[in-house]
Amino acid sequence: MARLSFTKMQGAGNDFVVFHDFPQSSSFSGVPDTSPGTMPLSSLQKYSKFVADRKMGVGCDQVIIVRPSPVPDLDYEMLIFNNDGSQADMCGNGVRCFSKYILAHGLSSFARSPLSDFPHHGVHTLAGPVHCYPALTHARNSMTNMMVTVNMGPPYVMDLKDEEVVVKELAMTSPREMWSREVQLPGSSVSFKVVCVSMGNPHAVIFLPQGTKVSEYPVEEYGPLLERHEKFPRRANIEFVEVLSLSDVRVRVWERGAGETLACGTGACGVAVACILTDNAGVIDSTTQDRRVNVHMPGGILEIDWKHKENRIYKSGPATEVFRGEMLLPDLKSIQL
Repeated sequence: MARLSFTKMQGAGNDFVVFHDFPQSSSFSGVPDTSPGTMPLSSLQKYSKFVADRKMGVGCDQVIIVRPSPVPDLDYEMLIFNNDGSQADMCGNGVRCFSKYILAHGLSSFARSPLSDFPHHGVHTLAGPVHCYPALTHARNSMTNMMVTVNMGPPYVMDLKDEEVVVKELAMTSPREMWSREVQLPGSSVSFKVVCVSMGNPHAVIFLPQGTKVSEYPVEEYGPLLERHEKFPRRANIEFVEVLSLSDVRVRVWERGAGETLACGTGACGVAVACILTDNAGVIDSTTQDRRVNVHMPGGILEIDWKHKENRIYKSGPATEVFRGEMLLPDLKSIQL
């Protein structure tokens, strides 16, 4: 029975258990790993489900494993598993916590981004490279909390065959037929107009009718039906959006593999992109033509900026260390979940 150290973290209420290089874990990133005795993916998924269980394990939305990067020019790799054991491509709140973790544990070496002169570190994910910019002098920082900005890369339009097309320009030049879809629930007359966006993982964004409060909307009823809808072969994260103003929206999210969570970083990015594409929200900087949306989720507010010149999405929000501890990892055969 192995004894493992872990750190419990949260970003805007989205909570994680973080391990530094889980014993015998492999990259599982498409990069061959020939290390002897590496753990099969199925075993790591089962262990992750156990750790994430809020009664049998530590409890979290997702498990994060910090590993050396399998490719040059990036500092570390982030492996992430949902609380149902499935592997996730990317997690926006998780990568902010990842960034704070490697800083707090003295693992980081800052580099210079090809897109910016600001210090950063590069993270390898299944969705591609991600660059994190810890706000080292932010007024909201403390011993446990740090504001982190993440370059999430360009937004994509996700069609219902799960293909991706880069959105090369802002909303005014992106034709509606690229991203607007209608999805009908099977055996039902209920249908939804969705904006299909990808930030390395699939999101279906739904704008609620004016006057409908998202806090009262039956997310727990429609979320799982839409997540596993046949139109989304890899399943999808579902965001329900209430527009508050030109600058602010309120969102509840049903995450694939995790259910409803207090926040979703890539979901907030997808919502902001959808808001700008549909002209539902987005404050324009008259000088740069950049656009910003403040996304209010039950766990907190995330600031999303769509940079016009770079065509990149930047997400800013808190990363908080909750506590550190040790756990006894049982033999795999004894786990009954």
